[in-house]
Amino acid sequence: LGPDLATDPALRLPDGIGLHVESRGDLVDRHATSSVQLERLPARGLQVGLASNRIEGPNDQAPQPFLIPKHLSARWLLLDEFLATSRQSESTKQDRLSVLDVRARICMLENNYDEAFKTIAEALKIDDEFVPAIMLKAQALEAEGKQNEAIKEVEKTASIRVEPQDMQWHLNRAYTRYQLGDYKGCIEDCKSVTNDRNIHSAYGAILKYLALREIGDKDAATALAVDAEIVNRSWPYEVIEYFMNSINQDELLKLDSNDKLTEAKTFIGIDLLQNNDQKGREMLEWVQKNGNKFFLEYSLAKTVLKNSTPE
Repeated sequence: LGPDLATDPALRLPDGIGLHVESRGDLVDRHATSSVQLERLPARGLQVGLASNRIEGPNDQAPQPFLIPKHLSARWLLLDEFLATSRQSESTKQDRLSVLDVRARICMLENNYDEAFKTIAEALKIDDEFVPAIMLKAQALEAEGKQNEAIKEVEKTASIRVEPQDMQWHLNRAYTRYQLGDYKGCIEDCKSVTNDRNIHSAYGAILKYLALREIGDKDAATALAVDAEIVNRSWPYEVIEYFMNSINQDELLKLDSNDKLTEAKTFIGIDLLQNNDQKGREMLEWVQKNGNKFFLEYSLAKTVLKNSTPE
């Protein structure tokens, strides 16, 4: 299914039924009742879908964006309707967890942390080893200034068995650890991602490089050069080229995608701040104002900007 078909108003699915499509192109679509306006969301930020309604694309490419209702009221309607019916039906545990995951993220975007914590608690009651919920709880605690409690939540995931090939899991935890200032833990997760030429490997190399610089590792540039030889050459490989001075900032930012600009300006902003260049704040402020709020980089930019603000 291409984006044109996925947004076709003639396409109707029953309430509570999701279509999760994985394909080879840049776009992947998740469609749930198309009677309201839709907006594109990044799967890297959400990584959800109803497992019972999954269509696998060729080469098992990782999902990119989803389509979900644009207005929060519509989002809540669909999510709450599904939650209500799923509790009384034969919906799988993973289905319920996926929807709770989305709802908790929307709560956090609205800064409604009380509701986010309630939703996360419901997910953990279903599965106390549901890593996305644990990581969300850590992020919510960090947003409320409860750094030590947030770190303890992340540490809980260390004993949870994860498939070695689950690169998205390691990458998500790497971002969370970076935001919490656990740079060594971030680096370890990034190593798991960069040791395989998978679709997420360039992100792992970038985050690892920035984390190494945060701890003052003099070999950070060398490590990046090594990773550059083994990671996937698709986006955001251009950011790696920028860090290695193969392209300049203007060349990197010649992007026609707000999603890529969200990522690029986050990484550039952090890099500039590490060099005590306050222009980095401008980059991160742009992300906070204009970036895709469902991207991991948006949350990262927001945290770094907050931590770099003089008291």
